Amino acid sequence: MTTEPKDSLEDLDPFDLFDAEAARLDRYFSGLGEEGWRRPSRAEGWSVRDVLGHLAGEELYNHACLDDDIDGFTAMLRREGAGEGFDGFNAWCVERRRHLPVAEVLQEWRRENGDTRGRMRALGRDASLPTFAGPYPVGSQTFHYASEYATHADDVGAPVAPDEAAARARWRARVGVFVLAEQNAEARAELVGTGGAGDTGSAGNTGDTGSGGNGGNAVRVHAYGTSQELSLPVFVEATVGRLPEDHPMEARLRDALRCLA
Repeated sequence: MTTEPKDSLEDLDPFDLFDAEAARLDRYFSGLGEEGWRRPSRAEGWSVRDVLGHLAGEELYNHACLDDDIDGFTAMLRREGAGEGFDGFNAWCVERRRHLPVAEVLQEWRRENGDTRGRMRALGRDASLPTFAGPYPVGSQTFHYASEYATHADDVGAPVAPDEAAARARWRARVGVFVLAEQNAEARAELVGTGGAGDTGSAGNTGDTGSGGNGGNAVRVHAYGTSQELSLPVFVEATVGRLPEDHPMEARLRDALRCLA
């Protein structure tokens, strides 16, 4: 985290975005019956119910950050035998809630996430938050949370209204551009003013490149000595590791763009 991202995201409100994606998930979960909870999600190996268990469980980490108790959180994981790293923690969160009544898990998630969102907003985007990676701005962390919630909303099939899809894809793409720069990733990206139907066409074949401002409708990616222009949805799916296996993007570019999963 040693470079200043080109797109500062200053005109976006991370707290509003986080609230909106939490509300989307809540609306969807509220209407599910038994069959809906059992349906496989897009998150590999997880049902829709498992995604809820993951969301409820990860609030333990979110609250540890807010409480400045990362050491206590780590000690708890050791006591519980929750495995190594976030993968082990996520698996433990899901398994621990798999046999609880779904209404109980849903209520846990609503209560704990509501507390997280309220406390993050009260701190403000310029405050600092303890995390596993060290102190981090609250606003930036909230963008990460909003992106994760948007990803999991798509994983479970939560509806996105046609009139919000374009703006949602744009803010998610902007967050991806920001995080790639923040992480000094192998791939660099910028929003540009064009964007046809092609997913991985060369930027040289797309006409006007625009100014690269916040209103772009495509993303130009620079990596390994080449440039490609991606549609916003494809770029977003790449950043969160959700491109289908048969997508033509080469493996090393997929790896370079995956920064939010």
